[in-house]
Amino acid sequence: MRNKASSHLRGLAVTWDADMISPLCDGGVGSRSSFVCSEFVLPAIKSAVHLNVSALGLYQVFLNGRKVGDDYLTPGLTCYDDRLSFQTYEVNEYLQPGINKIEIWLADGWYRSQIMWEDCKILNCWGDTLGVIAQLQVDNEIVCKTDDSWRSGVTPVLQSGLYFGEDYDAREDTLVVSHGVKKIEFDNALLVQHETNAVKALPAVAPLKTWQENDDLIVDFGQNCSGVIRLKVEGERGAKLYIDFAEVLDGEGGLIVEITAQHAWQTNIH
Repeated sequence: MRNKASSHLRGLAVTWDADMISPLCDGGVGSRSSFVCSEFVLPAIKSAVHLNVSALGLYQVFLNGRKVGDDYLTPGLTCYDDRLSFQTYEVNEYLQPGINKIEIWLADGWYRSQIMWEDCKILNCWGDTLGVIAQLQVDNEIVCKTDDSWRSGVTPVLQSGLYFGEDYDAREDTLVVSHGVKKIEFDNALLVQHETNAVKALPAVAPLKTWQENDDLIVDFGQNCSGVIRLKVEGERGAKLYIDFAEVLDGEGGLIVEITAQHAWQTNIH
């Protein structure tokens, strides 16, 4: 699938009519991730349908249960007081005639998750309330936009952060709508089209070697990189999988997590 949020659509003019909204279920920095959702009707799909979207925090969009695009860490890092990038996607392939559902997952990201190390950490650096703004349009007609009619709930992501890593509860994969949303004050004039290429996944890197260290399995990829881990596991319901990350190994082949973490967790729990 090709993501069309790059230069192909970067020059499209956008007139914003949507509201910046925040999920009422949001528990604040470091809390369980939340989502907002709505439904809309398309009688037919004859023209290009464009989704414009941005967030105070990080976002992922799902249309009819399918993730839109292949970008990571959208909308990207910015000086939130001065500007906020938005992305534009052509989304015809995700839509169907009749009722459609849109869900947008949110996370703290650079907006409010912990930056700096534990002894000098900063929380809520740019604000303490996550927000998302989005509108879907066919030609010049807006067919769906964020407003106070949207609903919200929590996702399976129990906690996440730039330094923290992620805790994910696979037993909670079914999303449950539990709350509404609220409009939050935001100047739409701060929205600017994304001016750079998006963060993308590169070809997968295979491990150079693996070995057992006490009760841990060590996997050495032979290089320092930013990425996500893909693996298959089996276990009983309620079991936990811990994945720690480090940049270097000690002389006996163990992880030296203190150098990487500097009092940050750098751990995924699934």
